[in-house]
Amino acid sequence: GGTFAAADATHLPFKDCSFDKVSCSEVLEHVPEYKKALKEINRVLKPGAKAVVTIPNRHSLKGITKGYHSFMNRVFNRCDLHPYDEWKTREELKTALRKSGLEVQEELGVDFTPQFFRSPALRRIFIGMAGFVEDKIRWTLPGCGNILAMIAVKGSLGKANKGPGEKDA
Repeated sequence: GGTFAAADATHLPFKDCSFDKVSCSEVLEHVPEYKKALKEINRVLKPGAKAVVTIPNRHSLKGITKGYHSFMNRVFNRCDLHPYDEWKTREELKTALRKSGLEVQEELGVDFTPQFFRSPALRRIFIGMAGFVEDKIRWTLPGCGNILAMIAVKGSLGKANKGPGEKDA
């Protein structure tokens, strides 16, 4: 009995202040006008509501490798490949969230484990030897990690659960 809706991230088909939470995982790097998408997220959130955003980190080891590959393709093949350009840095994402009216409450770099440690046996060894260091880096330096994760809040928490036009109780 649900409704199916296909929507452009920059023009969401929902009323203002419709949601308590919005999650946007690995989407913004595919939206050419991602700043408009963040403004739309802000529009559909209730005051005090939270948005959770994850996006590939341009400054991660994987991001730098992709950027170098993209640069080499442009130089030698004259191809206009730009996956690196769509990834964001920590400051770019924080600034875009702030300009859209959302304030970052918490941030974290995730997936810090290098790709060659993906096998279960190597991962167990790595976690046993360096897991505590990895956790320390993730929490101390939020810009580290292949993925940036941020929780942002709309408006002040004092206005939570109050939509536009609602009178104070």
